[in-house]
Amino acid sequence: MIVKISKSVVSGSVEAPRSKSWAIRLILLSAISSEETVIRGVPDSDDAEAALRMAEALGSMVIKQGDYIRVVPNSRQCGGYVNVGGSGTVMRLGVALAALCRNPVTIDGDETLRRRPVRELLESLRSLGVNVLGNSLPVTISGPVKGDYVEIRGDLTSQYVSGLMMLGLVSGITVRIIGELVSRQYVELTRRIIEESGCSVRTSGDVIVVNQCTPRIGVSNVPGDYALSGFYAALSLTTGGSVTVTGLPRPLGYGDDSLVNILSKMGARSVFSNGNWTIEGEGTLRGIVVDLKDSPDLAPVLASIAPFAVGETMIMGVRHLAFKESNRLATISESLRAFGVNASYGEDFLRVSGSVTHGALVTCPSDHRIAMMSSVIGAGSDGETIIHNAECVNKSNRLFWRDLGRLGVRLIMVN
Repeated sequence: MIVKISKSVVSGSVEAPRSKSWAIRLILLSAISSEETVIRGVPDSDDAEAALRMAEALGSMVIKQGDYIRVVPNSRQCGGYVNVGGSGTVMRLGVALAALCRNPVTIDGDETLRRRPVRELLESLRSLGVNVLGNSLPVTISGPVKGDYVEIRGDLTSQYVSGLMMLGLVSGITVRIIGELVSRQYVELTRRIIEESGCSVRTSGDVIVVNQCTPRIGVSNVPGDYALSGFYAALSLTTGGSVTVTGLPRPLGYGDDSLVNILSKMGARSVFSNGNWTIEGEGTLRGIVVDLKDSPDLAPVLASIAPFAVGETMIMGVRHLAFKESNRLATISESLRAFGVNASYGEDFLRVSGSVTHGALVTCPSDHRIAMMSSVIGAGSDGETIIHNAECVNKSNRLFWRDLGRLGVRLIMVN
């Protein structure tokens, strides 16, 4: 699909996309729970569908009913083949949980996922006595788990740690993190969901202890997602409009919801009240220095706004962007330069200067956030922006183009 975007001014309100990170964890935790789980607000996305397929491979029955999903654990034989598309979260959490199956589970994914790191997690499972065939996707795994202590790198992706934490609920485990932990907010999210299921996680320095415990979720709701909502917020700043995003949890001031304060520091009016986040683009934006070590998914959002700010924006702590759906250090910079933006990157930073932007031709590199970023810049730029492979946004938000149109973005979709 091709999307053509012309300069626009946005206004109105839009419901926040539901958090795929939250939904994936709920779905997979439901597959190892003691009873049926009802999950409301599962996002309409490829990654959520991948999590449901993974739950079935883990022995669950998945039933879709209206606006909610029922996950019934231990309803079928655990094992078989599952393709998780391009979801790194489902792949890594699923690889860990597959170790609970006595029958082999073969996990595969698309070409982007086959290139993403997983070897370190597979080695950690081998150290626990798990049968692992392969060092990258497709990989075949079967239990049982024979150990209760493991070490894992934390500097590539936090998903290794989250997967082992969930595995520990069935086997009991102590996880020692080697090196600096990136994307810490997602480990905290895993801990929070585990604790809300009635189990406990103990942390001390670089060690995480998860005692054997059968989770019980019952009924749960998936909240709105700040990183995905950030693209709607960014539109108000690049087009000089106003957007209200509804259905968001109260920001805690760290992780993805830190975007509320970051935009204020850039000079925007960014206010949260009673579940609604209002962002207005009047006034002058200014470049800032920001560390996104714990919230890397905000990098494409800030990169879409930075060209419209006065001065330079330095996005630090983003070394691990190289291991996303694309090498985002490169693809963000390349896409920005297509719009006439002065942008560069190094091993652990992105540098974006305020620039006069123009329309561009962008091909989505199988990375939903690059297409979303490009649409935000295109809506604020003179000339026409053409985005090829625009359906790549379906990975996280199948309603993205519809929402942009409702907010007033002038766009044409061509199948």
